[in-house]
Amino acid sequence: MKPITFKEYDDVSRVAFIISSLHGTPSKWSQAFFESNSPLLTDHDTFLERFITLHQNRKRGTSIG
Repeated sequence: MKPITFKEYDDVSRVAFIISSLHGTPSKWSQAFFESNSPLLTDHDTFLERFITLHQNRKRGTSIG
């Protein structure tokens, strides 16, 4: 992603863009945040950090709830 592209946008817009681009398991994972109205939906940096951690752990064969 190009941070300059989203410089004008708030965290909610950034997270929504990421989620709208996901498919498969990552999409299902992010859907839980909408259903629970998670505060992660308003915090781009933390959302991205959690997503990256999840992806790295899945590549290693473990999962995070």
